[in-house]
Amino acid sequence: MPTPALAVTAPLPQIRKSRILALLGEIGELFESHFDHGLIAHLIDDLPIDFGTLREIRQLSSRGAMYADDVYTLRYGVVELETFTGCLRRFLLPVIKERLGVSPLHGHRAGPRDHGQFVHRKLLAYTFPFNLSRLEELTAQIKQELSEHRGSAA
Repeated sequence: MPTPALAVTAPLPQIRKSRILALLGEIGELFESHFDHGLIAHLIDDLPIDFGTLREIRQLSSRGAMYADDVYTLRYGVVELETFTGCLRRFLLPVIKERLGVSPLHGHRAGPRDHGQFVHRKLLAYTFPFNLSRLEELTAQIKQELSEHRGSAA
């Protein structure tokens, strides 16, 4: 049986690695599907988000394996995810309907003239809060997994 001091510096257990990789996969799928393309990505480009943040999130969410020294990189990626979601919550969420042209306050003046486009934009506007909350939830879960392994050199 390992001593407690050795257990603190032990590498991530395989089951935790598997859980972290599964969470990264979910984050990647959610990010690519709902934030990194199309109309939402166009709106995100106008926000005060550093391009390095987006690059870091893409790298984080595309990981297929974990190695001994990845914990610190993963923690940095989680910080970038928190920065990203905070920025979206603060700057985009309150005005998403107006930016997509589907706000009932502005009528259909600023929105697309094609009914199919209007429905698509309206769907994006109404699902955005859920998708953002889901990204924040997954970020919190992966942060929890990593914080349970605090102090590890692996």
